[in-house]
Amino acid sequence: MKRTSNNKQPLLKKESSFQWTTQCEEAFKKKKCEMFLRGELRTPSVKHQPHLIKEFHPGDRIQACDYTVGSTERWRFGTIQERLGRLHYKIITDDGSVWHRHID
Repeated sequence: MKRTSNNKQPLLKKESSFQWTTQCEEAFKKKKCEMFLRGELRTPSVKHQPHLIKEFHPGDRIQACDYTVGSTERWRFGTIQERLGRLHYKIITDDGSVWHRHID
């Protein structure tokens, strides 16, 4: 939109909308893009941040997926017995069976 030298209206609208968005950012402590997208803006630079890996310790209670054929329950409760690798664990279920499971 072009503005003539004697018409100041578009400039005032632009300034007031900028002032409103700045006040919203200060009130909610979020950036405009985060308020618009309702979350964090994901950019290629996010890929360079370290990923947090879940970690369990022996004795932790967990739910593990039951992959056996004919199983009526999809998830079983159990306890971590030991850590086998970076992402693999040995689990003892409540019924006494021993499973090896990946963290995901």
